[in-house]
Amino acid sequence: MLLEIILIVFIFLLFFLLCFYFLTGSIKAFFTGAPPVPTPKKEIVAGLKEVEINPRDTFFDLGSGTGKVVLIADKMFRAKAVGIESSFFMYFFSKLNLFIKGSNGKIIRKNFFKASLEEADIIYIYGSMKLMKSLEKHLLDISGKRKIISYCFSFPNIKPIKKIKRPSGKFFLIYEI
Repeated sequence: MLLEIILIVFIFLLFFLLCFYFLTGSIKAFFTGAPPVPTPKKEIVAGLKEVEINPRDTFFDLGSGTGKVVLIADKMFRAKAVGIESSFFMYFFSKLNLFIKGSNGKIIRKNFFKASLEEADIIYIYGSMKLMKSLEKHLLDISGKRKIISYCFSFPNIKPIKKIKRPSGKFFLIYEI
């Protein structure tokens, strides 16, 4: 009886701590400009087809969340796919997701403003206006040329080379920086 009570209390505390961690991480992300909002799979596939990803490309997903975009870039387009995620909970979940689905994709736990993006040929981002302003400055400081795919949000000072409207009413912006 005592062991059962201890087990129940332990499970409850573990659940509470995970919920607390996820909630505080989500609140922090909301105020820093990158709330956790997943992109529907058919939207991801449509956007990635527009930039003609090939197996020689190194593809980065900034704020990779569950790893869905990394998984698609790896499995469907055979690119070297890398996700960068700062939340421990989402990092752990995405690592597990990629492992279960047999992906060669890689997830790095880091703030993408502090990560090296030099080797990226293609970068995917689903940010916010606030985030896009900061990211624009960051990407312009990186040497080399790469394509940027942004879902729904534009950079304030850079013109896209292509805008793809989706049936959902949302859109992709393709940049070359």
